[in-house]
This record gives sequence, structure tokens and C-alpha cells, in this order.
Amino acid sequence: MKAELTPGQVSNYASCDALRDEDLPTAKVLIADKGYDSDAIRDEMAAGGGVPVIPHRRHRLEREPIDGHIYALRSLIERCFNQLHNPAGSAL
Repeated sequence: MKAELTPGQVSNYASCDALRDEDLPTAKVLIADKGYDSDAIRDEMAAGGGVPVIPHRRHRLEREPIDGHIYALRSLIERCFNQLHNPAGSAL
């Protein structure tokens, strides 16, 4: 597994490009937020046999349903990174 952490002002597409450039096994599922909702990312996942679990942006006309149970895992991952970034009792 590989994770790419970027500053908040960096485009989500840029971090996705960095992950695709690596010599990694083909992903079966991509769980991401709306910032990754692009035709290029969705098409690349589908071409590799993977499933994009990405909510659609408001402007998208054609919307495919996403698996809410799988998308809920994203919250667990984000909370884990939040705990690593802001441990309880630390002075900020």
C-alpha cells in the first residue's frame, strides 16, 4: 500500500498522477472524495478492471451510484491520519 500526502492547496489530480507513475500493483478499488471526480481517473480505473468509489461533483450530469459501505471506509482512513497528525493531548 502506498499513500501520497500533499498540502491542502495542491490539486488532487496531481497527487493521483504521482501514484499512477509508481510501479504498483493494479488497484481493484479507488476510494476518494469529490476532488478526484474526473473522467480520466474513472476511465483509467475501469480500463484496469478497478472500481472507482468516488462521489460525483454537483455539476456532473451522468451519475453512477457508489457503494456507500465501501465509501464509509474512507472515513476510517481519514480519522486514522487525523490521529497521527493531531495526537490527543498535544499542544498546538
